[in-house]
Amino acid sequence: MIFENRKICFFIIFVGFCLSVFSSINNTIKNDYFFLNQDNQKTHNIIKGDIDHYWSEADIIKKNIDISNSISGMSRPLFRNYFYPKFIASYYLIINKDIKDINGEHKIDNYKIGIPIIQSIIFFLCLIYFFIKVKKKFNNFQITLIVLFLSLNPIISQYHSSYWTESLFLSMLLLLFANLIELPKNNFKFIIIGVLVGFIYLQRSPALFLCIPIIIYFFFVFKSIAIKKSLLFISGFVSILFLIGFENYKRSKIFYVTTLAQSNAHFHYVSHKLNAKKMLISEQKSFHIKNKDRQKFIDDNKLNIKEEKDLIKIANFEKKYFLNSLKGNLIFYCKYHLYKTMQALTINKDAVYFNWENKNKFWKTKRFKEKFKKDLLVSFFFYLICLMGLIQLYTYKNKNFNNIIIFTSLFLLYNIIILGWMGIPRYMIGNQVLFSIFFSFGIEKIYNYFTKIKS
Repeated sequence: MIFENRKICFFIIFVGFCLSVFSSINNTIKNDYFFLNQDNQKTHNIIKGDIDHYWSEADIIKKNIDISNSISGMSRPLFRNYFYPKFIASYYLIINKDIKDINGEHKIDNYKIGIPIIQSIIFFLCLIYFFIKVKKKFNNFQITLIVLFLSLNPIISQYHSSYWTESLFLSMLLLLFANLIELPKNNFKFIIIGVLVGFIYLQRSPALFLCIPIIIYFFFVFKSIAIKKSLLFISGFVSILFLIGFENYKRSKIFYVTTLAQSNAHFHYVSHKLNAKKMLISEQKSFHIKNKDRQKFIDDNKLNIKEEKDLIKIANFEKKYFLNSLKGNLIFYCKYHLYKTMQALTINKDAVYFNWENKNKFWKTKRFKEKFKKDLLVSFFFYLICLMGLIQLYTYKNKNFNNIIIFTSLFLLYNIIILGWMGIPRYMIGNQVLFSIFFSFGIEKIYNYFTKIKS
């Protein structure tokens, strides 16, 4: 029976992989073109927004390496994510193709389709590892449902065929989750877990403090010996941060490990809202004042926005600016955070495709509002099943299941605190890896209920 279950799970994984590759090919062929945006600017339908930053960085990295013929060309200021632009650049170095043309525009039909296909290969290999690692913790029905969820869930699978960072992030989370469900007995492997969390940070910068819920989890599980495990884990994590900091120091003579986007995100999206509330003025006027204050800081200190050391100074100013705007506004910010978190937790199973189909400020369209109402309905039933699964998981009174509940709760809380205020469902995609357990146990509970009725 176990052998048969293994075959079923591997077959599901294979089907998921084939569908992912098919979607990657189909979506890229359909969307590899330019259009004119609302500002009458030529824009690539796939490579826009955050994705444009990653690909533009990748283009610079590739050209640097082509010129210097050295791996040192990989070193770049830590604007957003460290790893993903290097991943893209490495791919184009291997196939020896250009990312942009001589006019600085993203090239069409330059084998970019290989990126999502490689992402799919990596994810489903990680899923095989996850299955092999944790299958003994669950019965055959439970593990089959979990594999089915992770293989065919459209909320997850849409990102494998996209050009955002989420697919590789999910792959790394699968590896991490597998090793937290089946905690290693060898102390050295806790260093490896720390290194893995370091790589997760390199792929998604908000994971910088992911070590905190993991260490808390260790204390729940290991009690008195948690300190030793945690120190080993931290040593692995810090080693990655040190390497990044040292690379930055060699290039800029400044040792830093946080991305510039981490420092200024709250400044760009929230500060003017807080100041508008504080000064009883419109958000538009507050936004103008904020930008004026920023420019004054740049002018007074004679900073060059093209110099890395000056960009760091500007980012530090922006961080302090937000903290000042937060003073006396904590309650308002908490309400704002809660409101945006509710938006972020909304299930969005076609975010990638909707972004491709709708060109200009689609979030303001009637179609988007109609879609959002449907997403709310889907979210209600999804979370209801997850809640049932949580109850089912708890009723087993299994130590391993209790550990899963603890870690999942800590991870969800971390995600909400760090990213909930953005209000973007894509930033909550990591939750889906953990919800695979809850959702599957919820389906099991429903299945058992109807089975009893029939009998």
